[in-house]
Amino acid sequence: MRIAHALGESDQRTANTLGAARRAYAAGLRVLEVDLVLEGGELRCQHDPGPQGDLLKDGCNINTLLSTVPRDAWIVLDLKSDIETAGQYIVDRIQGTPDERRVVFQLYQPKDFSLFNRWQSRANLPGPILSTYRVRRSVDHVARHADRLGVGAFAVPLDRLPALSFRPAGARILAHPVHDCLSWAEALRRVDGVYTLSSLQCASLSPVRST
Repeated sequence: MRIAHALGESDQRTANTLGAARRAYAAGLRVLEVDLVLEGGELRCQHDPGPQGDLLKDGCNINTLLSTVPRDAWIVLDLKSDIETAGQYIVDRIQGTPDERRVVFQLYQPKDFSLFNRWQSRANLPGPILSTYRVRRSVDHVARHADRLGVGAFAVPLDRLPALSFRPAGARILAHPVHDCLSWAEALRRVDGVYTLSSLQCASLSPVRST
């Protein structure tokens, strides 16, 4: 499974833009991850709060993104603002719409699941991804929590992947970032999916599994 990292153009000026989302979809990716910041009452597609320097801005926010990306693709939300406030903003936006079934929350702490359970009681959300990116505890410690919680997808930074020896039952293991063919070859042996660039072309990428 290939997940378009920052809408497929992470570390580029065009990261988290509508243009990047269109290119990722055209490249065949059907799971698109986006960074979101809540500012001025708007949930914008960007990695950090405040001015974005020379990063391209093309009006991408949660509303324009959902309108732009065809409905056979999933959107993975990496919330860079307070998760409770930003998450509630999203649920209010998608509740009762077809977007409920294609918005995937990415959570960073087991305690975030209490928030997710509240949102899921209001909207028909797919199961979340639990990421260890911000966690200081060992990845195996978090993996065991994920196992108890019944997490369906568990994301691990590529450099912490060698430390993972416990696999949550029934969970897909995802690695990030995978932005070059060497990283792809390393991840391919151990995981079920990667956060990557939509432009990445490696010999072992064929055939592509996007979902």
